[in-house]
Amino acid sequence: MTAFPPALQARLDAKKFEQTHQDPAMRAETEGGYVITRPRFTRRPRRSWTLGLTNIYDDDKATLEAFWNEVRGGSTAFDLTLPITGEVVPVRFADGSTMKFEYTGSILQDDGVHGGRWDVSGLTVQEV
Repeated sequence: MTAFPPALQARLDAKKFEQTHQDPAMRAETEGGYVITRPRFTRRPRRSWTLGLTNIYDDDKATLEAFWNEVRGGSTAFDLTLPITGEVVPVRFADGSTMKFEYTGSILQDDGVHGGRWDVSGLTVQEV
């Protein structure tokens, strides 16, 4: 299985890391005010993560865009190493996941070329 690019993996920003859990409960309210619940499915609820990168260079931005195109958005699963726990989880980009690029200025890179710096937010992945 394809893995999230290692160069970008190292640039994930812990401040932008969020984890949510899917609620599999189906609920029905009766006329008496009682709520009847049952699980929608038997599998363990999926987890979702919102990721972000801070101060990445033009090359990293191009790598992220190429990876997005390689997995065709949410069409193909890939392995992601969670930045906090180190757990490797098969995920895919979630519905509505967007890459919001914010230009934060230019910087003189190691090779002497001025390049852009970018903050990326809104990357949402869901466990397969």
